[in-house]
Amino acid sequence: MKLFFRLSIVVFALIILLGCSSNKDNVDEILTLAVQSAKANQWKNVYDLANNALKIDSNNVNALLLKAVAAENLQNREVAIDEASQAVKNNPDNFVALYTIGNLYSQDNLRLSDAIGYLKKAHQLNPNDINTLVLLSNNSIKLKSPKAKEYLSRLSQLDGAYASSVIFCNMLGCANAFDGNLKQAGKEIIRAYNLSSGKDAVVVYNLAVLFDGYFKQSSKAVAFYKKFIDLAGKSSEYSALSAHAKARISNR
Repeated sequence: MKLFFRLSIVVFALIILLGCSSNKDNVDEILTLAVQSAKANQWKNVYDLANNALKIDSNNVNALLLKAVAAENLQNREVAIDEASQAVKNNPDNFVALYTIGNLYSQDNLRLSDAIGYLKKAHQLNPNDINTLVLLSNNSIKLKSPKAKEYLSRLSQLDGAYASSVIFCNMLGCANAFDGNLKQAGKEIIRAYNLSSGKDAVVVYNLAVLFDGYFKQSSKAVAFYKKFIDLAGKSSEYSALSAHAKARISNR
């Protein structure tokens, strides 16, 4: 289950920054072209244009961020992280830079604590940004941090519609499970299951785990593990979860 389109906030913010710039020098003109290419998903062109801008102004934060965005889309995470890190060094109070590096580190389970550190700073600069709160919530859940429920509560206050979504209910269920509130965890994950009409593989897997490890109801656990395996199919995204589900079924 995916959260948000990870890079949309970066491109959108840069569109605003460049559109409001009063200094239409060569760098801004190049970056404006790069943003237009980003909107068209022409990431190699974005990468090349950002590089051209950096040859003129090597410290330009917008150019560094666009290069980072392009590099990630071109499957070059090392460059993406290097450029985003440099953007933060050049401007430690730049919300978009902090969000970008936090988002990149969020994709590496070994760097979740680092991600949260940057995202907290981004959150302080823009407390009402939904994307930042989603990442903070998700990362905190992965780390089984009690802070997850605080971020989710803030999310629900800011966006009532999102608070009624499958992904939010699933995250809230996981947060409650890790917090020991199993009754509420079951309620939220079942709500997510109903909202998705039982077709979201991750929600189905989480229900199986709840019935297996928490509620000790083997027959229901097996039924949901089997349903998850059917939904997951041969997707490599779920290969590890499918292996676990099959192992749990075989132990019954």
